[in-house]
Amino acid sequence: MQAHQDMIVIPGNLKDANQTCATAACHPGIDHRVRHSIMNTLSGIVSIDRMVFGENHPDISMHVDSLKQTPADNHLRDLCASCHLGAEKKETGPIDELSRGGGCLACHLNYSKTAHQAFIQNKIEQTDTPSKFHPSISLKISDDHCFGCHSRSGRISLSYAGWHETRFEKNEIPDTGRYRLLKDDRVVKYVAEDIHHAKGLACIDCHGSTEVMGDGRRHAFQQEAEYSQCEDCHFTHPTRTKKYYELQEDAKTILHLRKIDTLNRRFGQGVKGQDMTNVFVENDSAFLIGKLNHKKYTLSSPSPLCQAPVHEAVTCNACHTQWAPQCILCHTSYDPAASGYDLLAQKDIQGEWQEDLGPFLSDFPALGIRELNGERKIITFVPGMILTLDKSGFTKIPNDVLHKRL
Repeated sequence: MQAHQDMIVIPGNLKDANQTCATAACHPGIDHRVRHSIMNTLSGIVSIDRMVFGENHPDISMHVDSLKQTPADNHLRDLCASCHLGAEKKETGPIDELSRGGGCLACHLNYSKTAHQAFIQNKIEQTDTPSKFHPSISLKISDDHCFGCHSRSGRISLSYAGWHETRFEKNEIPDTGRYRLLKDDRVVKYVAEDIHHAKGLACIDCHGSTEVMGDGRRHAFQQEAEYSQCEDCHFTHPTRTKKYYELQEDAKTILHLRKIDTLNRRFGQGVKGQDMTNVFVENDSAFLIGKLNHKKYTLSSPSPLCQAPVHEAVTCNACHTQWAPQCILCHTSYDPAASGYDLLAQKDIQGEWQEDLGPFLSDFPALGIRELNGERKIITFVPGMILTLDKSGFTKIPNDVLHKRL
């Protein structure tokens, strides 16, 4: 027990990261990048929520920690504010579907089967005695690590694996074998998985450290922080490559930790300049090595049809999206008498924002035109929602109701 005196028991939380993960001996500066990342600030979510509530829509970077007690900010505190990396992990244990926050641990904490069994036994025995079987901190970042936060909001973790949310209660699940009960009691239905998921690719096979942990800059919206592009892997001529000595330092560190052979290897470089440690070129053929399954995939070039001049203004997802989750109706209101919970302050409160949702649909997304990097592009849109937003319970102003088509 003496060896554990004054030890930070949960070392990955961002409030402690400068004393743990980001020390000079380990990953200096990484805490700065993560603190400024969109996964920690939630900037776009804050901005758009305030716009929907009619408060403001500034085109500048926001931070979830700056939330006050306006109707929009209180709505975020009630329903959204736990899904950011700065949310403190307060209890030991593995990452699961209900996990939120935890800083570095949100992605890098892993329990072996033995360590997990020892953890459960300690819980049963209600002992604080540390187990001799410790969890590990590693680069084994499974899709389960992403699921807790990314099965909410845009539901990308669900969609990627082929699942679509339903309005069924857990006691109403049809006995067809195509439904699944999540740990938070939501019922999801299998529709169709993404082709990359079907091939065995994990989220981190495309989304690398520069994107997930941030590039050190504050961004206002998600699209500004995105690095991964379809063209990173699906290109006609593999010309964007680097040799090992040309890579950024964190890419070199990742290669060493993953024990990847770097001798005479040419590594892929993304369209936006990021180093791709699992994409490489040999004899003018391009390959991807799965970061978790270690499989070697030959990368395919876009079809001639995709490269036709007529498709220059069409994004890849405009044609290659099978389906998209859609919410078409939402009535949002504030009940001052209800018992609520402030996700940011992590405490019980009086009053709660409540959402009465319409049916969830899974169908082809709509197409629209958007200006991207100075060019007009045809992209996918989720069809708009008819929203009724009743703020009167919060503002105490009679008939303070907004009706919007989003």
